[in-house]
Amino acid sequence: MVINGKIIVFVEHQSTINNNMPLRFLEYFVHILYGIIPVRARYWKKLYKIPTPEFYVLYNGSAPFPREVELKLSDAFIIEQENPLCELKVKVVNIGGETGLKLPIVQKCDILKEYCEFIETVFRKEALLKSNCTKEEACGALEEAIKECIGKGILKDYLTRKSTEVINMFFGEYSYEEDVAAQREEAMAEGIEKGIEKGAKKTALNMLNKEYPVKDIVELTGLTEEKILELKNKIEKK
Repeated sequence: MVINGKIIVFVEHQSTINNNMPLRFLEYFVHILYGIIPVRARYWKKLYKIPTPEFYVLYNGSAPFPREVELKLSDAFIIEQENPLCELKVKVVNIGGETGLKLPIVQKCDILKEYCEFIETVFRKEALLKSNCTKEEACGALEEAIKECIGKGILKDYLTRKSTEVINMFFGEYSYEEDVAAQREEAMAEGIEKGIEKGAKKTALNMLNKEYPVKDIVELTGLTEEKILELKNKIEKK
């Protein structure tokens, strides 16, 4: 949306905590710019003005999360910078639970309020499922949530017309199998990272025992000087 010269990139729902939203918003914004800026304008000498972007996420998942959080693209940089030359900030607002429903941003927008009520209904139905439930059982729980909300007048018109699209939103674009695969991939990456760190610590201990300079150990293992000194103190205490 363009409002008063600003591009508003608005994600109305995140049911899981995702620290990669700044990276994803960067991708969204670049795609938008490619669509609205004439190709030749990028090579003008005169400055070409673009709408100012703002990035928001409304989180209403079940995991504990602060009421408001600012995520920054620079947090993902491998090498930290005191004043990042490239930055993108995302404001995350937790609108989950009864407290979230009372927030002004929710109370002032009937559609958003009903959407929160719908998600709460979905969570309630999912809580009754077994941890090893099938995709069909999960889909059945979602269908029950949709029927209940329609009966209560929650997003009635939309859910009546778009129930199939809502189900596809949950299970189509990002399927259950992909979700499981992503979690396994992330767990594997964490395991590899822990394994590398464990090997680096073992190498550092061997080098400390042989009285190598701390600077050389840092350069070889990739561990921080603070971590090396911590390992050195442990050796000296034995």
